[in-house]
Amino acid sequence: MDIFPEFPKKPENSHLSIPENLSFDDLIEEYSSAFRKIGNEYVEIFSKSNFLAGSTALKTITYPLSNQKFNSTFIDESHNLCLSTALLVLSRSERAVLTGDPWQIPPIYTTGISLKERSNFGIFNVFYEMAEKEMKEILWLRYNYRSNPKIVEFSSNFIYGGRIIPRPQGNYKLEIRNVTYDWMNPEKEMVFVHRDGVKENRSNEDEAKTVAWIVKELIKAEVNPGDIAVLTPYKNQVEKIKDELINRGLRKDEVEVKTVHGYLGAEKDVIVFSIVDTSYFGFIDRRMINVAVTRAKKKFITVGNYNKILEHEGEPIYLLLDFIIRNGLVVVD
Repeated sequence: MDIFPEFPKKPENSHLSIPENLSFDDLIEEYSSAFRKIGNEYVEIFSKSNFLAGSTALKTITYPLSNQKFNSTFIDESHNLCLSTALLVLSRSERAVLTGDPWQIPPIYTTGISLKERSNFGIFNVFYEMAEKEMKEILWLRYNYRSNPKIVEFSSNFIYGGRIIPRPQGNYKLEIRNVTYDWMNPEKEMVFVHRDGVKENRSNEDEAKTVAWIVKELIKAEVNPGDIAVLTPYKNQVEKIKDELINRGLRKDEVEVKTVHGYLGAEKDVIVFSIVDTSYFGFIDRRMINVAVTRAKKKFITVGNYNKILEHEGEPIYLLLDFIIRNGLVVVD
């Protein structure tokens, strides 16, 4: 049976026609009646035909999909979908395929759920752990086509247990003119820039100024501003960095500045990551570091307090710094 059936042909003169010179109440009634008619037509189509519907999870529990049963459901990026919302869809499905990544950032909750517990409430992680316990086969997409092999190496070794293999497409080295600083060198894909800043109110002024300087120097070296993104754990630091970029002469939003949580699924040639924290690094967990690093296609530059991080051996941020010390470039001047 064809899964893309022809929808019933639209009758002639079926366009929405609203009489003129109606009172406000009558106008509301006319529009309400017209939208009810459209909704009824949707229901009739769904009840008589096989169909393929693209929707967010929440939309499937609203009219006109709310009463529909599905033969198959595909949920993409399911690591970022909470368990309760996903079950509202899956409970109406005969079979389901979930794609996701257990080491991406899970759903965000405003309740008192701890950072380490959040992944327990994501639908992908729940099914992933069930499959592992029952020794069921899990299909891994092993090849990374996005990033420079050195960038992939960090995440593959420290996050995925060596499962990910780099297969970059095209030129994976940053094209840059006038390399005026060592950290610009395209052969140094992973860079750490030290700043002896202090975290105040979830922001770090010294880091913000340094990030803005780095971005400005890259643009002066003819890196396209659209190929650069700045990431940080905190919204307050986002705003501070935006202000510093404007102070450096950049137009508002000329370069994207986002929290790591707000940049899931995106990518840029160059990612500049402002750590902000200088004492407690627990908020920057393995998932956040993994997302930040793997957004970079050609160069990843971290700005943080080198000495403070070295005091936290074993923390995820320490592992990142240690990798850069051994495989990249550290700038401490």
